[in-house]
Amino acid sequence: MKKPRWILPFTMALSACAPMETASPEAEIPSAGEEQTIEAAAPSVPVWVSREFRTPECVIHDAEADVYLVANIEGSPVERDRNGFISKVSPSGEILDAHFIRGSESGHALSAPKGMAIRGDALYVADIDRVFTFHRVTGELLAETIIPGATFLNGVAVGSEGEVYVTDSGLTLGEEGFAASGTDAIHVLREGQAPVALVADPTLGRPNGIVATEAGLWVVTFGTGELYRVDREGNVLDRRTLPEGTLDGIVELPDGRFAISSWEGESVLVGEPRGEFTRAITGVTSPAAIGYDASRGRILVPIFMKDEVRVFGPEARANGADAP
Repeated sequence: MKKPRWILPFTMALSACAPMETASPEAEIPSAGEEQTIEAAAPSVPVWVSREFRTPECVIHDAEADVYLVANIEGSPVERDRNGFISKVSPSGEILDAHFIRGSESGHALSAPKGMAIRGDALYVADIDRVFTFHRVTGELLAETIIPGATFLNGVAVGSEGEVYVTDSGLTLGEEGFAASGTDAIHVLREGQAPVALVADPTLGRPNGIVATEAGLWVVTFGTGELYRVDREGNVLDRRTLPEGTLDGIVELPDGRFAISSWEGESVLVGEPRGEFTRAITGVTSPAAIGYDASRGRILVPIFMKDEVRVFGPEARANGADAP
C-alpha cells in the first residue's frame, strides 16, 4: 500500500526528536550523570497479529464488553479529513466491526483519532484539537469538546473523580514537515466546565502518553524521551530520561510498574516509576499508544507505520525482563 505524503516528514521528525543522552536511576530519583543501557535481544513473539488497520495509533481494552478498540488515523495525523475510525476487535483477533465509529461528512468530524480512555459508558478520544466522547457500546456521539489553541492532542487518561486529562504533543505540519508548535500542555476537562490547561510549557518535551495513578499523572514524552509526574497543581516532578527514547504510550500494570512504548528502541519497556527499566517486548517498529488487557495479562501494541496490531501475552520476555 502506498504511504501518504506525510509519512516521510513524520519519520524525519522522529529522528529529530530522539534524545541525545540517557539517564540512569540511582536511589529514588535517577541521576542524570550515569547512563542506563539495554542490550539487544531477539524479537518477541506475539499471541496474534492483525494487519486490518489503517495507521493504528492506540489500542485499549473495553473490559466490560471484553473487546479491543483500535483508533485508526487513515491519513495525516494533523489534517481534519474526517477519515478516522475506531475498530472493534475480539481478544482472539477477529475484526468484529472495522468501522464501529467513523468520521463522515454527514456526521461527526472524527479525523485523526489518537489516545483513548473509558469511564463508565463514555469513550474519550483525542483528535487534533478536540476530544470526542462516544458511547462505548453504541458508538453514539455524546460530546465534542474543542481545546482552544491545541495542535496535536494525543494521550488521554481519566482521573479518580471523572476528570479527563489529555496531552498536547505540540506538533504541527508545515511545508517542510513536522515542527514544534510550542503548544506542549496537559489539559483537563471536567463536566460542565470549560477545558483548562493544568500545565502548558514548550519545555514539556512533546508530552504523549499519560496515565492517572494515586500519586498523580505520569507522562512520557515523544521529543525528549522522558518520564515525569505531574501533581494536581501542575508541578512537574520526578523528571528523568529513559534508556530508550521517542516514547509514545504508557500503561500501569497490576503490580504498579509501567509499560512504556519506545519508537527509538522498537520496544516496550517495563519498570518501576523511579527504578530501572528493561525490555519486555522487542522488535516492534513504531509502537504507538499501547493498551493492557488485565484479564489476560496482555500488552496491546499498535504498529503505527505497518498498519498492524500485535498482542503479547505474559509469556513474552526479552533480555531477562519479568513478564508483565
